[in-house]
Parts: sequence; structure tokens; C-alpha cells
Amino acid sequence: MIKNISIIILMLLLIGCAQNAGTGGDSNENTQLTNQKTLALASLQRRNFKRALEEIDIAKKMDDKDPEVYLIEGLIYFALEDMVKAEEFYQHALKLDKDYSEADFNLCVLYINTKKYEQAIEYCEKAAEDRLYRSRYKAYTLIGVSYFNTGDREKAKEYFDKSLSVEPKFFYTHNELGKLHVSYGNTNEACYSV
Repeated sequence: MIKNISIIILMLLLIGCAQNAGTGGDSNENTQLTNQKTLALASLQRRNFKRALEEIDIAKKMDDKDPEVYLIEGLIYFALEDMVKAEEFYQHALKLDKDYSEADFNLCVLYINTKKYEQAIEYCEKAAEDRLYRSRYKAYTLIGVSYFNTGDREKAKEYFDKSLSVEPKFFYTHNELGKLHVSYGNTNEACYSV
């Protein structure tokens, strides 16, 4: 289930990544870099991983200081289920920009998929602290998922509630809140959560 949600979140992030512009250089260079990253994302979306890696390698040659290039490379390796390389590229993106919430969030997703819940909480909390980050509600939900998986149902509920206070219609949070209610034996409450 987490793997399916991760793929959905990945696809949503792909859309957001394609809209971000590159850094430095003149406008034409920025446009070329943005187009190159978009080509890599389009190949990733089509699950043409070889081509996605080729495209992002070209983007890296254009600007090896752009953290989004490394985020996209991490997304490609995540989709290939190479969590070691995905983590390496997400971390490199953060090395270039320590406040890069997309990289923090993607590390959180990776750590949930590898059942490293404490690390997931750490990185999703960083992403959620960024009030300008548009996916804060998703970060809150994943913090709740992590707490639930470590057995801390009270903290899980706290973060599910935070998520719903930011985005009341996020179905995944309602689903996870339903699971929480079921774990307490509150099946009626679970039905109202979903």
C-alpha cells in the first residue's frame, strides 16, 4: 500500500518539479536546463528509465549545481527501486540546498518504504516546517504513518489531524486515520474517516 501511495506521490511531485526553473546563468540557459529536466521527467513518467537517466545526465552537464537535477535523478532511482542510489542523490540535492523541502519529503518517502521510520519522521518534519512547501499536508500524513508504524498511535493521530487541518480533503490521510481507528477497535469511527 505504501509503495502504491509512494508512486502516486512521485507522480504528483513530477508535475511540480517540471514547473521549477533552473538556477544561475542567462534566461536561455535556464530555459534549456528546464526543458532538459522536463524531458527526463517525461521519460520517467513513461517508465523509460534508460532514457530518463540519459536526459538527466545531460541536464547535470548543463548545471551540476542545480539541486533539482539530483532530486530528479533520485526519483529515477527510486522508481527503479534502487533505494541506495535514490538516497544518495536526494542527499546530494540537500547538500546543494539544505532547505530543499522536496528533497526532504522524498527522503521521507524513501525511508518509509525502507521501514526507517525515525529517519522518515526527521525528514518529513523538515519539509512540514516549511510553511511555503505546498505538500505540507502530505508530510504531516507521512509523519503520522511513521508514528503509527512505530506503535505511537497518539502521535499518529496528532499528525493526521495536522494534515487534515491543512488539506481536509486529502483522501490518503482519511484512509490512514481509518486504519488508526480500526487499530483501536473503533470500526464505526473508521467508516466516518474514509
